[in-house]
Amino acid sequence: MLEEEPLQREMQGIRLLTTSRRAMYRLSTLSLAYRTSGDARLLERAKAELDAVLSFKDWNPGHYLDTAEIAVGVALAYDWLHDELPPKLRDRIRDVLIERVLRDVTSETPPGHLWWMQSPINWNSVCFAAVTLSALVVADHEPELATEAIEIVRRLNPRAMKVYAPDGVYAEGSSYWNYGTTFQVLLIDALQTAIGHSFDIEGASGFMQTGKFLGYITGPSGKPFNFSDARPFSQPQPALLWFAEKTGDASLIETQIDFPWHDYSEVFVRQVPLGAVWWSRIGGQDASKSMPPMAWRGRGKQPLAIFRGAPDSQQWFLATKGGSASISHGHMDAGSFVLEAMGQRWAVDLGMQTYHTLESHGLKLFEGGQDGDRWKVFSNNQLSHNTLTINGEPHRINGHAPLIEFNAESQVASATYDLTKVLGDGVGRAIRTFRFGRDRERVRIVDTLTGVRPGARVRWAMLTPAAVELDGSSCVLELDSRRLIVESTTSPRADFATIDPQTLMAAYDAPNPGLTLLVLEVEAPASGRVDLDVGFESAR
Repeated sequence: MLEEEPLQREMQGIRLLTTSRRAMYRLSTLSLAYRTSGDARLLERAKAELDAVLSFKDWNPGHYLDTAEIAVGVALAYDWLHDELPPKLRDRIRDVLIERVLRDVTSETPPGHLWWMQSPINWNSVCFAAVTLSALVVADHEPELATEAIEIVRRLNPRAMKVYAPDGVYAEGSSYWNYGTTFQVLLIDALQTAIGHSFDIEGASGFMQTGKFLGYITGPSGKPFNFSDARPFSQPQPALLWFAEKTGDASLIETQIDFPWHDYSEVFVRQVPLGAVWWSRIGGQDASKSMPPMAWRGRGKQPLAIFRGAPDSQQWFLATKGGSASISHGHMDAGSFVLEAMGQRWAVDLGMQTYHTLESHGLKLFEGGQDGDRWKVFSNNQLSHNTLTINGEPHRINGHAPLIEFNAESQVASATYDLTKVLGDGVGRAIRTFRFGRDRERVRIVDTLTGVRPGARVRWAMLTPAAVELDGSSCVLELDSRRLIVESTTSPRADFATIDPQTLMAAYDAPNPGLTLLVLEVEAPASGRVDLDVGFESAR
């Protein structure tokens, strides 16, 4: 950092967010490093970065996350370096935070770009964290303004907490869990350490259980079930250190101890200094080992069912979901799944494509509607997901697939979802059941559809990185010298086929070489009933 120039205000499309995140990383890291080393070079560089971002003409309030992340970095630097900062710089910081954060938030009629104040999504947590820290910065000098801002946080931030109910599932996916939850924890922790309490915001249903959520949805490969706008790889998760302290559960830090922090850019590790603070409270204890449950159900807006084999088995892992595409950052992935065995992930989810790469083509990713641009993106629509489609039609975004049955106790654990409302008018009823054998050597997916219009094409699909050897109603998948046998029984009868997913993509879709869509396609008979039964087992 010392060898680089201070940040400049550089927009990327509609966002200043990359610059904002780099600012948060630099300011918090330099401040913490100075506090722990006393190296004057770090202090001077922190002051230079503060001068740079305070001099920006604005922090792009139209996309308020940009404002929020810079404000958090500035507030942390103010707090952690307070006694070392010149009085004029401290005054300047307070003035800028008042004008760019607190004044609009506390106005009688907040401007339209503050829509997130009434929202239950990750923006609420991130932006109200910035409001909270800004209010605490100015509290000694502007106590009435600070009190008013904190009262707004107390009233409106709990809307973001509803997403965790009742079991800690984060409906926007694992990547947004890291984003929203880390800022939510920062907000709570700032209140607790500054004023002695946090209005019991953390007492919301499911919140203190959400530290377990990431472990439950992560397979033996170390990769998460990346439904919705989630990345297909693990990220630093400093919030887990806070949850470990608050719950006394040292197993939560197991994944963080040997995490390859240095493999990630400053955008991905901007929250790590917070982790250092929370780690220090744990007292350097070693992580305890814990085995996630063999079968787990997560209820809520995006219901999940997760199954796994014993540690000494072939590492079977099946993660499944229902839910709806209409939820913030959702995909048309109701009924989808990922599958691991023998150290390989056989069924995959593409997760998110970087927004700017799509918006630069003119797509409006966050305008709702069944026919919106969001569903033109291959990684977002139903064609890329391991689920069912009828006549290739998009899933109904306002449909919801509930988890209607979950069995964790019998020899064959199972989860059943009702996909009827998601598949729309083309079906009377559509039920998908996942079965996970206790011997950990077989997974089955059973679909029963009734009331399908005669002649309609029902497609079963699975996206895989494996080489596929077709043999009628069975096939063999091969990955890294491991082999998985897939067999189907359908009525009417159908054979497996493969599709190159590149043929389904537009010019704006990110290329995904090395993947194959394994499909079964059945024409509905006059009876309107379609039955599919697909089983997976390792080759002997």
